[in-house]
Formats: sequence, C-alpha cells, structure tokens
Amino acid sequence: MNAPDTHDTVSLYSARKLAAPLAVSFVFFALALGVCPWIGPTRLDVGEALFGPAGNNDMQILMSARLPRVALAAVTGAALALAGVAFQAMLRNPLAEPYTLGLAAGASLGAVLAIKFGVEATVIGMLGSKLGLAPLPVAAFAGCLFSVALVYWIARGRGQLPATTLVLSGVIVSFFLSAIILFLWYWRTDFVDSYQITRWTMGSLAVTDFGPVWRVTAFFLAGSLLLLSLARPLNLLATGEALAHSRGVNVRRLKQLVFLGASLVTAAVVAVSGPIGFIGIIVPHTVRLLFGADHRVLMPCSALVGGGFLVICDTLCRTLMPPLELPVGVLTALLGGPFFIGLLRREKRQG
Repeated sequence: MNAPDTHDTVSLYSARKLAAPLAVSFVFFALALGVCPWIGPTRLDVGEALFGPAGNNDMQILMSARLPRVALAAVTGAALALAGVAFQAMLRNPLAEPYTLGLAAGASLGAVLAIKFGVEATVIGMLGSKLGLAPLPVAAFAGCLFSVALVYWIARGRGQLPATTLVLSGVIVSFFLSAIILFLWYWRTDFVDSYQITRWTMGSLAVTDFGPVWRVTAFFLAGSLLLLSLARPLNLLATGEALAHSRGVNVRRLKQLVFLGASLVTAAVVAVSGPIGFIGIIVPHTVRLLFGADHRVLMPCSALVGGGFLVICDTLCRTLMPPLELPVGVLTALLGGPFFIGLLRREKRQG
C-alpha cells in the first residue's frame, strides 16, 4: 500500500483545524443576524413582517429600520475586526487596530469639512452625485484615504516600512488631523452643524435602505479577499522578519499589500458608519484566545465574530434607553476601554 502524500496529509490537517472554529464563528454570526432584527422598542409580528400584506407596518419596520442596519453592522464589524488582525500581524503589535494609523481622524476630517462647508459643488461632490453617492460618505472616504497616504509617505524610507515608524506616523497624523477638526468645530459652527458633527464622530449605523450596505460590501469584499490570501505569509511574518525573509517572503511587498487591504476595508466602512473604535482590538484578541494565533483561522473567524459582535452592540444601543438611542461608538468605547487596559497590563507582565 502506498504511503499517503505528505502534502495531502497537511492539507487535510489544515482543513480540519479550520473547520471547527469557522463553524462556531459562523453559528455565532448567523444567530446574531437571525435574532437581532426582531429585537427593538417596537415588537414585530413575524407572520405580518414576513408574509403579511405588502407595506404593512411590521414589514416596513423590518425592511427599512432593522434589516439594513443589521446588515451594515455586520459588514462594519467584520471589516474592523479583520483590519485589526491584519494591522496587528503587520506591525507585530498586539495593541494595534485600524484607528492606530490615523484612519479615523482622516475620515472624521473629511466628514467635518463636508458638514461645515458642503462638498456638493466640489469635484468629490460631483463625482459622488454621478455615482449616486451621498456627499458626506464620499468626503469621509476621501479623507480616510488621504490620511492613509500621508501616514505611508511619512513612514516609508529607503524602500522599507518599519513597524515602529508606521505606528508613530499614525499617532502623529491622528493628533494633527484631530487638532484641525477641533479648530473647524470651534470656528463659527452653528448648532445644527455642531450636532451633526457630534453625532457622526460618535459612530452610527442608522441607515434606512440597503444602498450604502451594497457599496460598502463591494469594497469590503475586495479588501478582505486580499487580506485572506495573505494569511500564510502573515504566519511567517509573526515569527520575525528575518525568518520570513529566509522562507522566501517579500516582507516589504507583504506589508504594502496588508496596509492597502486593511486601509481599504476600514475606509469603506468608516465613511458610512463613522468612527467605531475598539472592535479591532476586542474581537481579534478574543478569537485568538479561543482558537489560536494561526492567521488562516484567526482572520475569517475574526471577521465573522466581529460582524456578529457589532450587530449585538447596535441592538443594545437601540433597546437600552428607549426612545433614546445610544451611539454605537460610545458603547464599544465603554467596552473597549477596560479591555484595552487589561490587555496592556497583560502585555506588560509578559514583557
């Protein structure tokens, strides 16, 4: 009898290793998507909402107020969690997340400029209108891409992308853009604009149709497929750049691709939902504790758990203080702050 091929044995082991964590993560994700749309201040009749006469009240609430919001939360949570895993692997820093590199500050600056001055008459606004996009998300997306390009330009030197320099560049750009935002906010801002800026910077998933969800999903799929294809070389990079290079990994090229993919998915969701922090830290570390540090398992499971987690958070925001609605970014910050402190102290003890 012939001995089994080693490559086939390794592939079978990898498939089994991935199957159980992926199944658990998918069940969590599916339960969140299946249950949360039916939870809210207004009780829905399942029969009326799904099979009743067209246009009845329950169906309108489900299709306009609940399902688009749940779908956006799922995509946003998945994107932020996946980007968090990618940045932590690229920087070899367990405290890194999408907003470490100034992405949120860039998106916020674009949104504040759009709210305060309007972008309808600008090139960005006209481009958005031709594509059927609202000016505010287009401006936020452009601001996020601007901050990404600025951080990359500052950090890049001699063809390299040092992790420490990248983090410091992100922090500096974030503080600088935040200072510009505060100045614009303080400078002759009326009550309506101030309220709109405040609500946007707190993060919100309040959409009433699937249009923004489809547009965000297109960018998310492009960026996530790129990141998932890099799972194996990221495993090598996690052991050290020298070892990864000795195994044939083009470390510089890998960092550029990870930076591109993670920035793309983050920019897409932040442009619509606003800055929602700590998802990129809470979810990856929880999944890492449950399923291990293999990025072939960690990346898809983090995306699924992140989507389900943000759906649950947004459902709590809709139901905790009716008729008021808590911004979802506030809740994730309240959860993420203690988690971040505990993680920092754990890393300090291990160090």
